[in-house]
Amino acid sequence: MSRPIYRRGEPYAKKAAHLLRHMVHPELDPTLDQYELALVDALRDKLTPRETECMVHYYLLREDMRQVALRLGINTSTVSRTVERAEAKLDGLLKLAVAISPIRLNQDWSGRRAS
Repeated sequence: MSRPIYRRGEPYAKKAAHLLRHMVHPELDPTLDQYELALVDALRDKLTPRETECMVHYYLLREDMRQVALRLGINTSTVSRTVERAEAKLDGLLKLAVAISPIRLNQDWSGRRAS
C-alpha cells in the first residue's frame, strides 16, 4: 500500500487523523476533555457518511485516493471532491475552535499538549 502525499502536508494530516480517530472510536481515549469531545461531536454532526468514510480511509487508514475509490466503488475524482468538501468543513470547525479558545487549541495534535 502506498502512502498518500497529502496536499495540505503531514501536520494537517496528523490533525485530521487525530480528530477522525476520536470521532470513529471515542472510547480509545477516555482522557478527552469536554472541549475535545465537543470538537469531535461537531465534526461527526457536520460530515456526511460518505465524507466520513472517505476521510477515514484517506487520513486515518492512509490510503491514497485511488485506493479509496477502488475500495468504495466510486471514481477517484469523486473521492478527491468529497475529501476537499470534508476538509473545508473541518477547517471551518478548527477556525471556530481557535476563535472560541485560541490558547486551548495551542497543542501538538498528535495527542500531546504543547509545553
